[in-house]
Amino acid sequence: HYLREQRQYEIEHDEELLKSSQRWKKIEFDLCRKADVIYAVGEYEASVLKREFPDKLIRCVPAYIYDELQADEKAEFRIETRKDLLFVGGFGHPPNIDAVLWFGREIFPKILEKMPDIIWYVVGGKVPEEIQNLESSHIQILGYVSDEKLRELYRSCRLVVVPLRYGAGVKGKVVECMYYGTPFITTPIGAEGLGLDEETFAVVKADQEMSNAIIDLYNNTDKLK
Repeated sequence: HYLREQRQYEIEHDEELLKSSQRWKKIEFDLCRKADVIYAVGEYEASVLKREFPDKLIRCVPAYIYDELQADEKAEFRIETRKDLLFVGGFGHPPNIDAVLWFGREIFPKILEKMPDIIWYVVGGKVPEEIQNLESSHIQILGYVSDEKLRELYRSCRLVVVPLRYGAGVKGKVVECMYYGTPFITTPIGAEGLGLDEETFAVVKADQEMSNAIIDLYNNTDKLK
């Protein structure tokens, strides 16, 4: 929690976030001092804890495991038949609200200039009014959807966008993209903890150049494959 709120403070500059981050840091580190073994769910958090507690036994364990792929998840698919963008993330989690608002206001309009027929589907429960207000003929705010509908979107959209500007831990939405075999583009925050190779996966900074990276990748079917 302390790391997520510290990063949020660095974007929003709200002093209350900094105070909350400092409170969480004290609580979390006090618990670590009392523990015999510390488990982290991501490589980055494990490295932070190892620096803070070099004498503690710290283990990194995966937070998301799929026992097996469904049969059709293994099947080959033609990227050329897919279209549009997708975002998945519940809006009870502040980083997802920030990601969608920032992407919808700052990045997606630039993409729309170059690709006027594209649609961005936004999936996630507890949609706040400010997210709902983004809806247009090109931004479809779907809210909570069934597992069947979500699976359909993963199998029909060409590219998933994970434009997180802050957060912590392993991102379940990124793992889910890999499970469905759907191409995705994310930020260093989104990729954190998974050891993703930036030469293999599309990892770009959360800045104004993200629009160009998405346009280039969307139109490069060889890379998407």
